[in-house]
Amino acid sequence: LAAFGLVAEIGMRGSLVAFAVSVTGILVPAVGAIGPYHQFGKLALTDLYGVNPNLAFACITVLHFLLFYVVGGIGGVLAWMVQGVVRRRYH
Repeated sequence: LAAFGLVAEIGMRGSLVAFAVSVTGILVPAVGAIGPYHQFGKLALTDLYGVNPNLAFACITVLHFLLFYVVGGIGGVLAWMVQGVVRRRYH
């Protein structure tokens, strides 16, 4: 949110509220949470804080990329490394 200048606009509390609302979109069954996450986040930013809808959607899309793909990729690499250590130690 800071990269889009939204933290200055809505504050840290607003950022936390928008993030909490967007995360509830993950509860809706969809592949990779694509769709509900973006819609909930966009609605939180636009309806609660009056953010431009295009800016809100861009911000949520970047957050989704960072949270879903980057963190998932790091977790995958760490799991692969642990698997290698376990394989060498116990085989």
